[in-house]
Amino acid sequence: MSVYSPIENDGRVKRSIESLREIYSIYLFSPSNKFKEKYTENDVVYISSRITWNKLPTSISLIIFYFELFFYSILIKPKIIYGHDRYLCLITFVISRLFNSKTIYDAHELLLPEKKYKLNIFNLLLYFTEKFCLSKFDILISANKERAAVMKRHFKLKNLPLSIRNISQSTIGTISPKEIKEKYIDFEIKPDQKYLVYSGYFAEERGLNFFIDLLKILPLSISLVLIGSGPAKKNIELLKKSNSIFYGRIHIINKIPNSHLQDVLSFFDLGLIYYSNININNILCSPNKVYEYAHAGIPVIGTGQKTLSRLIDGFEIGKTIKQKQIKSYLYEFSKNILEVLADYDYYKFNLKEFIKENRFYYEKKKLLRTVLQNFES
Repeated sequence: MSVYSPIENDGRVKRSIESLREIYSIYLFSPSNKFKEKYTENDVVYISSRITWNKLPTSISLIIFYFELFFYSILIKPKIIYGHDRYLCLITFVISRLFNSKTIYDAHELLLPEKKYKLNIFNLLLYFTEKFCLSKFDILISANKERAAVMKRHFKLKNLPLSIRNISQSTIGTISPKEIKEKYIDFEIKPDQKYLVYSGYFAEERGLNFFIDLLKILPLSISLVLIGSGPAKKNIELLKKSNSIFYGRIHIINKIPNSHLQDVLSFFDLGLIYYSNININNILCSPNKVYEYAHAGIPVIGTGQKTLSRLIDGFEIGKTIKQKQIKSYLYEFSKNILEVLADYDYYKFNLKEFIKENRFYYEKKKLLRTVLQNFES
């Protein structure tokens, strides 16, 4: 199994390992934040690329990564090669043909050329690798049934890809409240304040500026906590230093390992999710954040994509709103926040039923059954 991102922060890959490790010996190859060439955990062998993550340009890192993956494939001679995300599409196919291995490919994203959304040259190359390879994999996986339907139609596939949703497991209780405060939270959590929290990539398209603008409308008793990293971080830090009454209510927490994230989220009140409608990948989003927030015990406020609305509005664990003109949208979004806070216990109570109906166990069972039917029957 391989993925071109640090395994420490990739919950989807970790869940695929958890699903299959009971019946297979699994080797996972990925880049690393901290170089540690090889280690074993829960009978899974983790092998790190020799280049530390983000130290070299992507194109150079990828070439080195592919050569290393090929080398380890020679040593391991895998029965099944399992590639995660579009960077691994072509190389997974090539290695499987060279070693006569069975193949699984998990398309984490759905990046297609669109009239209103042009792919850059690099993403266009990755798109063409998927177009060439997708029909040739033994098992093809998408992140939800809506994406699976689009993939089948667009790529003219004979069969519908297997839908494995981004449902996370509960990790509550992994770290103590005392450790959380010492390790992650460097600001005072005040009892008279309510805290909105966003966890994810810091980029404009993820609604960071929108969330910050909300503070100009919401009461001063509501603060914003941003957890993660990304290109927008420097700008947010500059705003914080401006001593504005609005921006002083922003708190930043650096990226947190998956195993500790839910415990940190549980310190706050409402989880925020924002997707713009810039492309089909966003319109048919499949974020694990809904489940992360739910396990942390906090209701969710989000944008109105149907995949989000079906979960958040359908189970009444918060509220979503369809995107409008930016000014009215800010007011409607802030209205949703205030309404959920006003009836907080009701939305919080509904999280129990949501978690019961949306369990990782069902996705694990689905993947395991499909693999056994295809490779072991």
